[in-house]
Amino acid sequence: MTPHAKPATLVFALLFVLLSVVLLSQIGTQTIWSSGKQLSAQPRFWPSIGLIMMLGFGALHLWQKRSERQNGSLGEIVLWLRGLEYVVWFISYVFLVPVLGYLPASILVAVALVLRVGLRSIRWITSAILLAFGIVFVFRILLRVNVPGGAAYHWLPNGLSNFMLTYF
Repeated sequence: MTPHAKPATLVFALLFVLLSVVLLSQIGTQTIWSSGKQLSAQPRFWPSIGLIMMLGFGALHLWQKRSERQNGSLGEIVLWLRGLEYVVWFISYVFLVPVLGYLPASILVAVALVLRVGLRSIRWITSAILLAFGIVFVFRILLRVNVPGGAAYHWLPNGLSNFMLTYF
């Protein structure tokens, strides 16, 4: 045991226990008990075991951390929360695709992320654009993933609009 635990360790343990409780509370709506099957073959059995263990070990970890002296500021927790910025980037991207189209949204977000992390040279911006083209090519053309066409594509001339809606 560390005499000087970081504050985020306690927060992590608490969040882990809360997540376990939420998931365990939903087990009845996500799985079933099937008649005529032995216990270990039940669809709900192994997920329940996993969640009960998750809750138990999380609770033990929380119990251990609650008595440790918290040393330092909440800087580590802030560092964890900074990771949520990339969730916002992803959600923004998801909302931009139906408006701008898959290719323009991919280019815009890739370049914005490169600039966000401080890579401002033409080499990095070009790399981001090429990466966006590559991602769109792989998903739309090679894998044929059906991504909604962008509303902005309808502003293009008819032939180009159809091409962009089909491939980009």
